[in-house]
Amino acid sequence: MVRLTRAQTQERNRAKVLAAAKEEFAERGYRDAKIDDIADRAELTRGAVYSNFPGKRALYFAVLADLAEHAPVRPPDEPALTVREALGEVARAWVTRLPLVTDGEHEPSRLGMHLLPEILADEATRKPYAQLMRLNAILLGLAMERLRPPREPDGRLVRLAESALTVLQGAAQLSAAAPGFVDPFNVIRTCEQLAGLDLDDRWFQAPP
Repeated sequence: MVRLTRAQTQERNRAKVLAAAKEEFAERGYRDAKIDDIADRAELTRGAVYSNFPGKRALYFAVLADLAEHAPVRPPDEPALTVREALGEVARAWVTRLPLVTDGEHEPSRLGMHLLPEILADEATRKPYAQLMRLNAILLGLAMERLRPPREPDGRLVRLAESALTVLQGAAQLSAAAPGFVDPFNVIRTCEQLAGLDLDDRWFQAPP
């Protein structure tokens, strides 16, 4: 039998904790999940859980990050040729992960419903999350600019990307809080319609 190194053991334990936490959060919800129960599911000690994650919130964020990293990606049938098509594809990919009205309260699709409340609960998480959202908007804006260069030399499409992400984030929260209220097709159409907006967006230029 091959003896695992310390690093390999830690990596194996971390994977076991993540898998157990995903099951616990899905079955009991974030609020009712307990670190001791996660440790029992993973067949590890409470200390082993805390040696990998500082607390339940950090473990919850890690589970969501792991799910996002391993989420299946379906390439579009045809590559987007216009900003409207690109926004439509982004929205379609987003709404496929929204919880359905038929999903139970603790279905895996509802794992993300506590994300924003937990971010709001801690200043240390709000700032990085805001930076992450800004980065997402810049990357999406740059991708759209390759499809449709801005009308002005110093123009950009980042505000348009921010608007689309705002719609999608709102749809995600309402889908969890008000099952059945959000129509995925309306969300897609709304994002597509945003392509026609002129938000007078310019790259900031520092004064000389």
